[in-house]
Amino acid sequence: MRAHAARGDGGNARAALTEAERFLDALPEADRTASAFGYGESQLRFHAGSAFTLLRDLPAALEATARALELCAPGDYTDWALSRLDRAQCFAWTDPDTGLSYAAETIAALTGPQRRGIIADRARRLLGALSPAQLTSPSAREFADLVEA
Repeated sequence: MRAHAARGDGGNARAALTEAERFLDALPEADRTASAFGYGESQLRFHAGSAFTLLRDLPAALEATARALELCAPGDYTDWALSRLDRAQCFAWTDPDTGLSYAAETIAALTGPQRRGIIADRARRLLGALSPAQLTSPSAREFADLVEA
């Protein structure tokens, strides 16, 4: 679904999400777990939020990421941070300073090692979506410094 969304293929991404919902509903309860050996609703909502964010479907992305954060296991900093960064991207479309502040809170809550890899990449993608004028704002510079720290 994320691959379809990354290509801007909203129809196929939405179809894949519908199919994923069906598969999740059909899984035995023992396999409905957010782990390497199962798949849970929190993971589905995380993936849906990411796909809807890539599609720039603001209402659907905000709904999916809110649900992902409600379901996210306390120790799962990766899905927590990525869901929050997707929300930050959504906020930034209408109010860049609000989105960047939310993203900065997210990154600041993580340790240095937790910020690396996919989380830093997602944060950089958020920065890359800003206009040149927005990148010069104090909130953008502060967020960029935090991401690169």
